[in-house]
Amino acid sequence: GIALTTLYAKNGWLGQYLEAWGIHIAYTSLGITLALIFIGLPFVVRTVQPVLADLEVELEEAAVALGATRFQTIFNVILPIRPLAKVS
Repeated sequence: GIALTTLYAKNGWLGQYLEAWGIHIAYTSLGITLALIFIGLPFVVRTVQPVLADLEVELEEAAVALGATRFQTIFNVILPIRPLAKVS
């Protein structure tokens, strides 16, 4: 929090340029949102990484072979895949 405040304060590295445009980040709800995204992103990556590592490359190759763009491949092939629950 201290590092982000230092960056986005009126005299901070990024804040001084944003302040000239009238954008206030430090001590605002926008600053809190940026801090929460910055702090929460590693947890999202750690959750998604094993799922992406287990994906079959053939699914992506098939999507590309059928003419899908990268955006279409990500949102129509990769993201909808969910691990199946194991039935004992």
